Amino acid sequence: MPVLLSRGSESPAWFSRVLDRLAAAMPQARRQTIEGAGHIPHITHPQEYVAALTGFASGA
Repeated sequence: MPVLLSRGSESPAWFSRVLDRLAAAMPQARRQTIEGAGHIPHITHPQEYVAALTGFASGA
């Protein structure tokens, strides 16, 4: 099943370590960083977040 692991570039440092562990367990997962966003990019950067999800869902 396709998996997208996303984070904001301004997310707390510990969040990257969580994503690293998830990515190790799911090597087929795709990672996406939303520049300038914090821990809740869907609230602070909704257009960029939708673009990331749309691109992932379309296979881009």
